[in-house]
Amino acid sequence: MVSSDERKVLHVAAVFACNFTNHLLALAKGITDSEDLEFDLLKPLINETFKKALSAENPADVQTGPAIRHDKSIINRHLDYLKEDENLVEIYEILTESIQKF
Repeated sequence: MVSSDERKVLHVAAVFACNFTNHLLALAKGITDSEDLEFDLLKPLINETFKKALSAENPADVQTGPAIRHDKSIINRHLDYLKEDENLVEIYEILTESIQKF
């Protein structure tokens, strides 16, 4: 059994793990839809990412992508692609910075 204070902490953690993740998946679907690509093409990668994250002691240990590699060329290419949507640019920049600082 968890205490009331522990429940509050778990709720915040759940929002990050579940609600924010689901929102990012919805944004990804919006990106694929905007280019007439099937979101289903991402599902094997999404499944593999979640499997690795859930099997790791710390999901940070299995982080991949241009942010963790500090691949400025790809990051800049992605930002250039997203430049028409300020919201997506801001989210991309915030998450990239967070990954790099972690």
